[in-house]
Amino acid sequence: YEMFFYLCFSGLLIFPARQAVFILTALFLAFCLAGFIVRPEIAFLSFWSQPIILEFVFGALIGLAYLEGFRLAPASGLWTACAGVALFILLASISPTQDRFFDWLEWGGPHSASLFRFFLWGVPAALIVAGFALMQSSQDSSWQTVALPALGDASYALYLIHPIVIRICNGAWTMLGLGTGGAASWIFILMSLAASMGASILVFRSFERPVTRSIQGWGGQAPPGNRQL
Repeated sequence: YEMFFYLCFSGLLIFPARQAVFILTALFLAFCLAGFIVRPEIAFLSFWSQPIILEFVFGALIGLAYLEGFRLAPASGLWTACAGVALFILLASISPTQDRFFDWLEWGGPHSASLFRFFLWGVPAALIVAGFALMQSSQDSSWQTVALPALGDASYALYLIHPIVIRICNGAWTMLGLGTGGAASWIFILMSLAASMGASILVFRSFERPVTRSIQGWGGQAPPGNRQL
């Protein structure tokens, strides 16, 4: 999915940002609609026409809104993020196999389950990301000016290493015999989150940032933007 998105988006870089995002949105919507109607049997066509690709559209639209200067007041941003969390909790209680919430979409074949996933994960996640990414920053807010930017810098490292960190945490948890269920599960989740974020920041600062600077130095390129990578 990522390579497919990169390929499509890079092909649209000849257009201004707004046009590129709108064309990408129309293109991915067309892919999904074709998947429901045609139900392609060729593996890669079926794969790339799943509704999950619309989550890339959410990210592109949020990015465009940010680039064009759209901002939410701090309270509005927090409410938007909280709405995403609440929507996730609500939809997580619905099972496509028990409640048959998407019975009316069974004609879509395997794309129906993917559509349920899009609503369960994609829409709430988009609200959470939009709430924080578009929130108007306050210079006296350390979590906005220090904590979140640091985690944002390390987000790709976090994406890559979090399964490894969680597996290590799970092994340590099992060896210590700390049990599962109830409060223990929440403690494990919080511990894994903290460990993953800490490890990702460490990897970013000790490996990703130095390597990025070296590569940019070889190519004679300055880091993008005003802030040093």
